[in-house]
Amino acid sequence: MAIVAWGNDFLWSGKEWELRKMRTQIPQVDPHQLRLNSYRVLLTRSREGMVIFIPPEANFDLTEHALLPAGARVLDAEIRLEEIS
Repeated sequence: MAIVAWGNDFLWSGKEWELRKMRTQIPQVDPHQLRLNSYRVLLTRSREGMVIFIPPEANFDLTEHALLPAGARVLDAEIRLEEIS
């Protein structure tokens, strides 16, 4: 299983995915598309399942609520391996 920790560089605003500007030495033609593709790659690599860690901070709430209708589930504090297989 893969574990992805969601960063504050790409958050759901309630209407669209917002990109936080990153400092880089490399010029980027379309930084929004590049970030979107990065998350797409991370979220499609696992074959057995995935855990997405979203920090328990208010600025991540909308992102969490955007991922739930897409099939994400909230894990309880106690989880047994056979429950997620």
